[in-house]
Amino acid sequence: MMNNKKIKMLLLYVIFGVGTTIVNLLLFQWLYYGLGAGTVVSNVLAWVGAVLFAFVTNKWFVFESKKWNLKLICKELSSFAGCRCATGLLDLVAVYITVDLLHQEAMHMKIIINILVIILNYVASKIIFRKKEE
Repeated sequence: MMNNKKIKMLLLYVIFGVGTTIVNLLLFQWLYYGLGAGTVVSNVLAWVGAVLFAFVTNKWFVFESKKWNLKLICKELSSFAGCRCATGLLDLVAVYITVDLLHQEAMHMKIIINILVIILNYVASKIIFRKKEE
């Protein structure tokens, strides 16, 4: 059975995950349509903005990692971004294999793969922001 702290953590993770998606979409829309940036530039910058938003909200609210010294932030941010890159690549490869090579239905595969990506991101974030015994 899950305790209240774990339920709160999961609920906040979902809420800020939705927020991260909104940040990504709004940044993409602003860059692509508003500023006329190219597709790739808009997508990359939107992803960077979303990862930064996710980093801060996961660190502060979800996993309550309240230490903000520069060395720790650099370590956590590089691990966090690295994990997000890895799961993003996993998403890309898995969708390509299941949809383009195995001819499965695209949205079904995207949903299933994204559930896996969300779980992997959550587990990775728990490790990245774990509280050290002092």
